[in-house]
Amino acid sequence: TTISAEVEADTLGLLRLTNMPSRQITLAKFSAAMQQIKAPVIAVILTRFLFLIGLPVGVLLLLLVYSSPVAGGGSAPLPDISSLNVPAGLVASYLIAVGIVLVFALLLAVYYLVSPILEVAIFASVGLFASTWARTRTGGLLTAVGARVVLGAVSYLLSQMAGVIVQLLMLPLMLMPALPLWAQRFLEVEPAILLSLGGISAILSLLLIAAGQAGLSLLVLYITSRRVSRLPYG
Repeated sequence: TTISAEVEADTLGLLRLTNMPSRQITLAKFSAAMQQIKAPVIAVILTRFLFLIGLPVGVLLLLLVYSSPVAGGGSAPLPDISSLNVPAGLVASYLIAVGIVLVFALLLAVYYLVSPILEVAIFASVGLFASTWARTRTGGLLTAVGARVVLGAVSYLLSQMAGVIVQLLMLPLMLMPALPLWAQRFLEVEPAILLSLGGISAILSLLLIAAGQAGLSLLVLYITSRRVSRLPYG
């Protein structure tokens, strides 16, 4: 299903003589590559789904076990909060913060399930692009393996660089003996706002990561289709 296999068999030129555009050829090869590894990806997704279902169930069972009354005693009485005078604005801000956190948790669970598809799509598109630079099936396989190794190395370096940048940005706060007075008052008075801002930042970061992975696959496929349009002569 690689482009190099078509070049080796002298069939890519025949495909180019038809009305099939290079974009369609590239997408067909990409779809065939994804079909070959569909079963392992589905198995990984099912495993992750069972983990997501089993994790809250296990936590709930632990809470029920530890909250059950022990022999010879009774359960602790719940505190009476009806007499507390809580401002309505404070309650609303905490409800909004909890809602944002729940949205982030939901998006994180969805990303946890679909991330194998995004990762496999990146590796498949990179392998397909690498196969356009070889003239034989074996050469395409070796080129694809080398390209994926390079991609893994680049991803590791970028993650390390991002971690170093975050540490450098946090260094001034770590060197402070104490938080500024305005920050302390903000944390004491409006912690819900801080929680909301943190949840929104986490949501945007997660969406950016998912969009970046999908965009990288689309970009590589676009470059591959441009490369296919010049084969087998270019």
